[in-house]
Amino acid sequence: MPGDEWVRFARTHVGAFGIGVFPDSRDGIRFLEEIGTLAPEGGSGDRGGPGALARDLVEAGVAVTGPFAGGEDLILRRSRRIGAALEKAFSAGIAGPEGLAGEVRLFQVPTSVGADKVLAGRSGPALVLGVGDRTPVWIEMLPSRTSAAFDVSATLVGSVARRPGVVTPYDLAATILDELGIPADDRSAGKALRREQDPDALRDAQELVARLERDVSYPPAVGATTVTLCILSLWAALLLEKLRRRELALRMAQAAAIVVPGWIVSQAVPSGRSELRLAVVAGAMVLAAISKPKNPMRTFGLIGVSVALAFAVVASIAPLHPGGEPGLSIWGNPLISWRFFGLANVPAVAIAAGIVVWGVMAGMQPVPLAVTSAAVAVILGAPTMGANFVGVLTFVFGAAAAVFALARKRFELWQLIVSGVLAVGAFVGALAADAGTPVSHGGRAARSIADGGVSALLDIVGDRLRLNLDLIREFGGGVIWAPAMLLIILALVAWGLRVADGPVFGRAAVLGGALMALASLVLEDSGFYSGGVLMVSAAAAWCLVRLRPQASDQPVAGG
Repeated sequence: MPGDEWVRFARTHVGAFGIGVFPDSRDGIRFLEEIGTLAPEGGSGDRGGPGALARDLVEAGVAVTGPFAGGEDLILRRSRRIGAALEKAFSAGIAGPEGLAGEVRLFQVPTSVGADKVLAGRSGPALVLGVGDRTPVWIEMLPSRTSAAFDVSATLVGSVARRPGVVTPYDLAATILDELGIPADDRSAGKALRREQDPDALRDAQELVARLERDVSYPPAVGATTVTLCILSLWAALLLEKLRRRELALRMAQAAAIVVPGWIVSQAVPSGRSELRLAVVAGAMVLAAISKPKNPMRTFGLIGVSVALAFAVVASIAPLHPGGEPGLSIWGNPLISWRFFGLANVPAVAIAAGIVVWGVMAGMQPVPLAVTSAAVAVILGAPTMGANFVGVLTFVFGAAAAVFALARKRFELWQLIVSGVLAVGAFVGALAADAGTPVSHGGRAARSIADGGVSALLDIVGDRLRLNLDLIREFGGGVIWAPAMLLIILALVAWGLRVADGPVFGRAAVLGGALMALASLVLEDSGFYSGGVLMVSAAAAWCLVRLRPQASDQPVAGG
């Protein structure tokens, strides 16, 4: 039924509530089609693909009837698109002796009144879905009338999304099979849904939808403006230096250095208005610009690494309350991606920049930096924490290079090779940790690689490159900015490679940040954005080193 009618229906019917999410979740029609596939892109062993659920039902002797079949099950009128989606998902099941081992009956109704008429004579469980233009799919599960839980409101839990109330189409398929007594484990990528008693379940589902829809809107504007502010500050610093206004140039470099930490803090603003979040960033820039620390490298390094570590800790505790804060504020939004949990690319690289660039600028020694980086890599890659497998590769690559540069006080080719090997190892570990969840961001990649080997891995890399190229083409002037970014990143790498020329800490920080930016730009599906964040962080560090007061050399450079 339409989403608004579902809301009316749900207010007067006690059941278990949730929301159906899927990439491009706002297309509820596609969600309905995916129920019949059992697995994303047919990726559950030899199972899956269009009509897979219906074929399994036929094999088990279960009859399927629905509005697309005509006859008395066609209640009132039907939407052509919804009917076509249901037919695509279930039409292969219209066969076999009705009622032999069970029956699945599908109804399409335009109003809650129509739903009441359909359900009046039911005895078994029912799934009531609401399809809207702007919302994900609304879901209510009504137990059989003989169930003791019939009068108890609940939240749908146990889905492969691992977030209360968040349901994938494959979970609905698994639930249908489970209710019919058909083993679903070897058939569907989803899991049979369970009920968790919650007197406010409907309200919670509505609030979750409102929150997710709110948080879809502001990130692009905030991210693009944040990076732009940083770039403008850096250009102003260089221009002022050319004009021999070195002190003012240093202040602009300080403003640029605080932008990414300020963006991290802005994520805690309880509003969907991008203006309020940008006000936090702008305020931080003003405070940084008017400050006069004795050692800007160390001061802003300490600020950057402290904010990044705090953000990493927040990411590590988010799984303790997956249905609420802080996960809702920092995790990826399932309305627009496969990220049902974990950090999207830009938050992940913001942490990476804080540890590698600003941690080194703050004066972290090789061993503490290595230990801290290892702990943060676990947070970034763990399935229920960061869940960002490419982000782990990027981070470990830059962190290892910075550790080697600090320890050896010079750069050698073997350092780059070993850093790459460690990064690939971290990448594989993150994928393996999430391999058991075939609908998650990392789990889908792990399954594809396990099934297809090296060719599948190359396909994933190729897909990411294509997505990044599409992003660059869509961005205003992207085809100009991307080559410019690459040249700037390579220049920063070249500057940082001369670690022995000193100051060691400054060059190691820039080298690590620039190498992460290069890896992100090439490997991330949103590398144009995440690589940009890392690039401006490394460039801000370079500016601070270049414009530093000479008195600040000794406490930080240390050799």
